[in-house]
Amino acid sequence: MRKLLGSGLIVSIVMMFVYQCHPMSVQQEAEARKVRFQDIQEGTLVKKTPEEGIYEVIPRLETSVKMKVEGMVISTTVDQVFENTSEAALEAVYVFPLPEDAAVYSMEILINDRLIKGEVKEKQEARVIYDQAKQEGKRASLTEQERPNIFTNSVANIMPGDRLMVRLKYVSTAEYKDGEFSLRFPMTVAPRYIPGSKAEGYTGSGTSWDTDAVADASRITPPVRPGHVRNGEGLFLELELDAKLPIESVQSVSHSIKTTVKDDNTWQIGMSGGKVIPNKDFVLTYRIKSGSEPKAALYTSEKDGQQYFMLMVLPEQAAMQEHVISREMIFILDKSGSMDGDSMKQAKGSLLAALMRLRPDDYFNIITFNDEYQMMEPVSVRADAENIGLAGQLLMALEADGGTEAQPALKAALDMPARPESLKIIVFITDGSVGNEEELISLVSRNIGTSRLFGIGIGSAPNSFLMNKVTRAGRGTFTYISDADEVQQKMSSLFAKIENPALLDLQLQLDSGSDIMPDPLPDLFQGEPLLVFGKLDGLAGGRARLTGIRGGRSFVAELPFDPLIADSHSAISMLWARNKIAALMDEYYLGNEELKPEVISLAVEHGLITQFTSFVAVEHKIVNPGGDVLLSAIPTELPEGWSIDKVKSAAKLKQLPQTASSKPLTAAAGLIIIVSGLLLWLTDLRKRALLIGSVVKR
Repeated sequence: MRKLLGSGLIVSIVMMFVYQCHPMSVQQEAEARKVRFQDIQEGTLVKKTPEEGIYEVIPRLETSVKMKVEGMVISTTVDQVFENTSEAALEAVYVFPLPEDAAVYSMEILINDRLIKGEVKEKQEARVIYDQAKQEGKRASLTEQERPNIFTNSVANIMPGDRLMVRLKYVSTAEYKDGEFSLRFPMTVAPRYIPGSKAEGYTGSGTSWDTDAVADASRITPPVRPGHVRNGEGLFLELELDAKLPIESVQSVSHSIKTTVKDDNTWQIGMSGGKVIPNKDFVLTYRIKSGSEPKAALYTSEKDGQQYFMLMVLPEQAAMQEHVISREMIFILDKSGSMDGDSMKQAKGSLLAALMRLRPDDYFNIITFNDEYQMMEPVSVRADAENIGLAGQLLMALEADGGTEAQPALKAALDMPARPESLKIIVFITDGSVGNEEELISLVSRNIGTSRLFGIGIGSAPNSFLMNKVTRAGRGTFTYISDADEVQQKMSSLFAKIENPALLDLQLQLDSGSDIMPDPLPDLFQGEPLLVFGKLDGLAGGRARLTGIRGGRSFVAELPFDPLIADSHSAISMLWARNKIAALMDEYYLGNEELKPEVISLAVEHGLITQFTSFVAVEHKIVNPGGDVLLSAIPTELPEGWSIDKVKSAAKLKQLPQTASSKPLTAAAGLIIIVSGLLLWLTDLRKRALLIGSVVKR
């Protein structure tokens, strides 16, 4: 009897460990959705199983995106339709991107003709509600933020034949720079390189273990769809552009588009071929007719009796610096596997264009990195013809391969002593496909000193959150290069910002007090506007006063500021709250963890998803009485231009300790170790009990 009890205890403990700590182990229950290739009668996405000729059905997903631009405010609705073509109840987990400044304020699930509105809850509470609904056999959806630009939708109890839609709504802002408006909609989560030397567990459904450097790695590494596998899925996007000003031209460097002109200010835009493969960012740029370009714009809204505003100001252009100082340019170039192909060509072209812009009295150095970093020279060298020629030869010989250990390369550039009487400028060229963003942002924030850091985001799906935050911490700015044809124009624009005096120490003074974001205001570079969000203490008109320093001289601009005659938009309060939360999170990651309750309070008040709040929706109807579901992580698309072999090669280079494999699905050896340990522990426990018993008898 004791033997049976002991063996039963071992089995129970082991099964409990496997179920709770390794969700992917439910694959042994997946027999109901296994099919033979010859039995597939329609377009279906499947993945191989260890059994010869047997495949496993993955839920189908179609995405529809509708965007409306009003002035500078973008309102977007994203519909994700999940279809269960198997014969088993499923739980689908889908990791997807949104713009890093998106204020996600609504989640609903549509089940047949029933619409269920999600509620914002503290993250752990939302997870408990979702898990309970799943176990009770109710359809439910949970939307969580992993990064400001990475989200996860979990949908439980999708029954055979179900078509269940999750609808998300968010607001964001268009960008205005160098006389051109632009917007970007990301379509895929690029595979992230996960640094770290120790596996810490497995909390998501991704392909990586959580590590000591990236505690949520398994939540931001969705499986990647095999190359050339399609089953009719895709993404449909349409956009209504109401610029509020006469539009001169609209173009996309990323996709082929079709346009319909409704009137001078309003254009309708769609994809030329209908649905597209969601494997790269959608990028749209548009220009206003000459003479109509905005110098300032004011938007307001009211929520619960409180006034909010968004102010965009474009200061007058500055002349070139009269006194040109020597520059020390430190270029950091990512040569990891994700940069292979077109990305590497764009990166090399960008750096070559930058080298051609250097002056003879400038100094420069180049740091390249993948798993390790290499410096062109121990110290910066003069930008003469010989050294630039050597740098060109170095670049031409570079090949992309390996992992993305960006932290040591960034640290080396920051630690490099600046030359006397030179301005040290770091230029970071990367696609940003890493999981340790906060570590890199914190590193720059703590060590930038008097230097500046500028960024160049490369490729079809750059990590916009990293590029935005790391350059803000480095008191610089950034640009994206998605196509080789953009290199010269984008690099000329970037160097115009570097070469011209920036507006420093900016202050915005209003007649009534306000809570202004960002705080402090950032430095402004050539061709860039100031975008400010505020919460007013009272409704006061009058003027705003913008002051600062440019080229060592005082700068003052008087601005009209009258909320009574400003354009009204209901989203402004949410955009202010989103920016306020972003500022609080910056301080939180620098060690001020006491700000968490304030973030949660703001998020709940404005109905926003954050790192600490989630959306949860439950259908209060039991459709799966047993509550048993098969977990299926829906794969993401490999970004256009990427090599899957290079991505796999970089992953294999990560050799974590034997406590865990770099691939969660190959953890059988670890399970054997656990079972053996439990057996030894129980044996030791039995020996101790016998010893105690013998002592008591004596």
